[in-house]
Amino acid sequence: MDVEEISRRQVAAGTPDDEIVRLLSRDILTIKRNRITPAYAEAFAKAVLLEVKNSTGLSGDLFTFEPSGSSMGEFGVGSRGAGDFFAHRQLARIIGRTSATVGVDEM
Repeated sequence: MDVEEISRRQVAAGTPDDEIVRLLSRDILTIKRNRITPAYAEAFAKAVLLEVKNSTGLSGDLFTFEPSGSSMGEFGVGSRGAGDFFAHRQLARIIGRTSATVGVDEM
């Protein structure tokens, strides 16, 4: 479940923040079942909504890309499936062939 994308769509549709938090919390609790509390789901939903608002509408070279014509889901990436692990291994392999130093400090 891509809670960030769900939140983005709700924000774009003009859904009020409290309703987005309610909907996300409900969906998170449905997926996580008895593994988290309603309070945790709500806090998580609020954090997701804040991240969406902080990262929406940004512009500049860092935030633009050339569309590839396919989605990560079509590539088999998402929800930590086999395609997701494959893609991350390939990224590491490609970076390893260069002299690039990539880490948290470089982001």
